[in-house]
Amino acid sequence: INAADAMPDGGDLSVASFVCPTTGQLGISVTDTGSGISEQARPKIFDPFFTTKGDAGGGLGLSMSLGIIRQHGGTLVCTSTGSTGSRFDIRLPLAEPAAAAAADTDGGEHGPRAANNARILLVEDEQSVREVVEQMLNNLGYKPLVAPTSAAALRLLQTVQIDLLLSDVIMPDMRGPELYQAALAQQPRLRALFVSGYAEDVLLHAGARKQPHGFLSKPFSLQQLSGAIQQALADKPLHS
Repeated sequence: INAADAMPDGGDLSVASFVCPTTGQLGISVTDTGSGISEQARPKIFDPFFTTKGDAGGGLGLSMSLGIIRQHGGTLVCTSTGSTGSRFDIRLPLAEPAAAAAADTDGGEHGPRAANNARILLVEDEQSVREVVEQMLNNLGYKPLVAPTSAAALRLLQTVQIDLLLSDVIMPDMRGPELYQAALAQQPRLRALFVSGYAEDVLLHAGARKQPHGFLSKPFSLQQLSGAIQQALADKPLHS
C-alpha cells in the first residue's frame, strides 16, 4: 500500500527472497521506484501513529509489520535513496524442524481442549478473521457468541452473562479497551483477552493497559489461544 501511494503515476514494485551470507537468515526484500522517504521522516517511520499521509494514513502499518517480524525473531530495515525509491529488507531465522515444532506445541492426543464451560464473547470486525477464530474456539470446545462490532457486543451483554470478552483492539466503532470499560458497567466481573496484530508498544498508545487483561498477538496457534484463554479465566476476578 505504501509503495502504491509512493507511485501515483506508476512504477515498479519488486518482491524478492535472499539468504543473508553472514547470519544464514532468510530474507524478503520489497522495493519500489516511488518518491522515497525523506531523511527527516526516515528515523520515525516505525513509530506508532507516525504518518506522512495526513488524514489518509493511520501510521500503524509499518509499526505492525515491525512488531510481527520481531515476534518471530527477525529484523526489518529500510533503505531509501531519497527521491528514487525505497527498499525494505526482512530477515528471519530458519524455522525449527517440523518434528520439533510439533512436539513443542502438542496438546496431547486430541489437542488442547476447553478447561471449562466458560461463555466467551468474540468481537472482531474483519469477517475472515472472525470466522477463523470462531472455528478455533469451537475446536477448543467452547460455544462462543460472536459480534462484528462493539455496538453489537454491548447489546448481547445486556441479555447474556459472559465470562470472557475476546476482542480485537483496533476496531472502527470502538477500540477493544473502550468496549471493555463499557462492558464492565454491565457485567463488573467480566474478564478480557485482547488480540491484535499490532505490537504491544502500539497498544500502549491505544490505552489497552488501563485495565488488567490478557493479550495475544496475531497470528496465534490453537495451542496459544487455548493457553491465553485458560490464563485469563484462571485469574482472580478483576472486579468484585
